[in-house]
Amino acid sequence: MRNPKKRYETSLGIAFDEAGDLQRLGDWAAEGWRLTGFRGLKYVLEPAPAEQVVFAVDYLYEPDAEYFELCRASGWEHVISMDGLIHLFKAVPGTPAMFSTAEMHTKYRRAQRQLFAPAVGSLVTLVAVWLAIIVWGIPWRNQLEPEWVALIGTYGLLAIVIAAQTWCIFTVLPWLAYRLREWRGVGQVVVSVSPIALALVTVLLFLWLVP
Repeated sequence: MRNPKKRYETSLGIAFDEAGDLQRLGDWAAEGWRLTGFRGLKYVLEPAPAEQVVFAVDYLYEPDAEYFELCRASGWEHVISMDGLIHLFKAVPGTPAMFSTAEMHTKYRRAQRQLFAPAVGSLVTLVAVWLAIIVWGIPWRNQLEPEWVALIGTYGLLAIVIAAQTWCIFTVLPWLAYRLREWRGVGQVVVSVSPIALALVTVLLFLWLVP
């Protein structure tokens, strides 16, 4: 049963449209909804007194207490963190920006470094999965009988590809987004349609490989 005291809103992908998500969080706060957590790709909001605030985000792996204290002293209150890397802050309108333009570029470079190893690992895994399916998986599937067993085998191979691809979506694409944002400038929407495009390409390739 849905909890009437909670609200779940889908994230646009803070790596892809940072400014858009931060604006939405501010709008929800003004409507009386406080960010309390994450549930998959959704923000978890709970009723709270309405407040006029602006949001900012930083990317730093497991910072110490001094980091949050410095942010608070600058007028930015820590709201919540996700995966020990993504940290959301809020402040009253008019508070000096959390980052200068130069610091924003540093922030994105830091996010890139944090995601580089997982991105490389997931990309190598996805390529290895595709090679294994082409070399061994497809011939194995074509030998299965009767047809309903072959169909189950096809879905099994597809599930493996989707699992590897999902890991890529959450590592390679955010890394690419931060890389492009550093080049294109703060506030730009980047590669926001890439997850959908990647999913469509995967399905088309799979339908072509598996008769």
